[in-house]
Amino acid sequence: MDDVYGAAYTIDPLYWGGEAQERPIEIFLQGLEIGKVGISVRNGAGQIVKLDLPREIDYSINHKHLLWRAKTDEKFATGSLILQDFSPFSEAPLGQTRVLFAPKDGQSVAQFSLLKSWAVFVVSDRMVPKLYLLDLTDPKAEPQALDLPDGLQTIRFRGLDADLTLGEEILTVTGEGFLTPPSAYRLDLRDHAKTPQLELTGTAPRYFDAEGMVSELFEATSEDGTKVPYHIVLPKSWTKGELPVLIYGYGGFEVSLSPSYSGTTGLFVEQGGAYVQAYIRGGGELGPQWHEAARRGGRHKAFEDFVAVARDLVKRGYSKPSRIACTGGSNGGLLTSVMLTRYPDDFGAIWTRVPVTDMARFHKFPAGRAWMDEYGNPDVPEDLAFLTAYSPVHQVQTASAVTYPRPISTVPPMTTGCIPRMPAGLPSGFPIWGIRRSFTNSVRAVMAGREIRPSRRRVPPWATVSCG
Repeated sequence: MDDVYGAAYTIDPLYWGGEAQERPIEIFLQGLEIGKVGISVRNGAGQIVKLDLPREIDYSINHKHLLWRAKTDEKFATGSLILQDFSPFSEAPLGQTRVLFAPKDGQSVAQFSLLKSWAVFVVSDRMVPKLYLLDLTDPKAEPQALDLPDGLQTIRFRGLDADLTLGEEILTVTGEGFLTPPSAYRLDLRDHAKTPQLELTGTAPRYFDAEGMVSELFEATSEDGTKVPYHIVLPKSWTKGELPVLIYGYGGFEVSLSPSYSGTTGLFVEQGGAYVQAYIRGGGELGPQWHEAARRGGRHKAFEDFVAVARDLVKRGYSKPSRIACTGGSNGGLLTSVMLTRYPDDFGAIWTRVPVTDMARFHKFPAGRAWMDEYGNPDVPEDLAFLTAYSPVHQVQTASAVTYPRPISTVPPMTTGCIPRMPAGLPSGFPIWGIRRSFTNSVRAVMAGREIRPSRRRVPPWATVSCG
């Protein structure tokens, strides 16, 4: 198999406090496919040797350790976080192995990194973040959870010095929530004798009045019984069964959604709408297996998860189908296009952005071949069968057969990933627009039954669009 890419980098002796004349550690990477990597190192004899690791991993390396997350069950359970001794100049570069974290149901490692003398990782426990630290100078140490401020639904960290060349061990930790503006904290790990603590360094301004708003975490039950988590952000007041709802989802390529502070979302909720974020299969929110379940022939599970969230909102008494809109872009545009063609009775409006709509031809688009590992290969008959079973262009029916919810399709004026075309099966007058408006105004206008006029664009209003 030809490599998709190759890369190399070094770890300078200054990183571990060595002398300038010491030999740096040389690491070589082979990007085999999306999400797959081969890692090699130059050993003491000057030879480049491949490390005995699964191809499907995420990893972090320092001068003494290798930290990696398993994405298959090849050596350890999927989603496990593994710490190994690393001696790059020896005959056997990888040594003793230790499982730092083995996820239970609903848990996943959201982020991890090795510093000079610490392992740092974030665990999502049913979408609740936890930050862990492991002191690598103590062989008997166990990962310790760090206390987090209230209201933070998302946690990330990065080095204070972006390249960490000198082995600096000060982190900037950022946290936010749907109703909580981003805050930055300093985490100084240089002194192992001190108990690590977060020190607030700044908070972003508020863009809306969150007084009376509420963010809740629920679970919907998908068609196969799988519990699918989702967040809903509720306005200060609302009428049971009549709440205008906008659902956002992605569900592909192991992309993980997480709560974030947005003035646009806040404005929508301030005006009486509810915002929902769905953590459906195909994404990475609950670990690699959450993604794997909706790859290729399992893609239908992502769609079933998403509509299950919409139906759960009705079951809980928040809204009704005519008051529910959904949106998503790129792979999320495919998701929402399928909602339009497969589940038209569950939504009142669909906003699909730069969508992938023709699953028999996506691999002929500029970036499409890179997506075949995720979707399948349309040139293989078995794959084509499950692709066209949900492909929006192939599943659209005549207006006399189906009453579709109001759709909006938005496309950038110029993009190499979008190929507009008019499919033979699309009925005359099918209402798809290529427009550019704020989502708040567009969705509220559609839900109120007002006409949306298309703006100037290169894509004709009667064209469907497949994008990346």
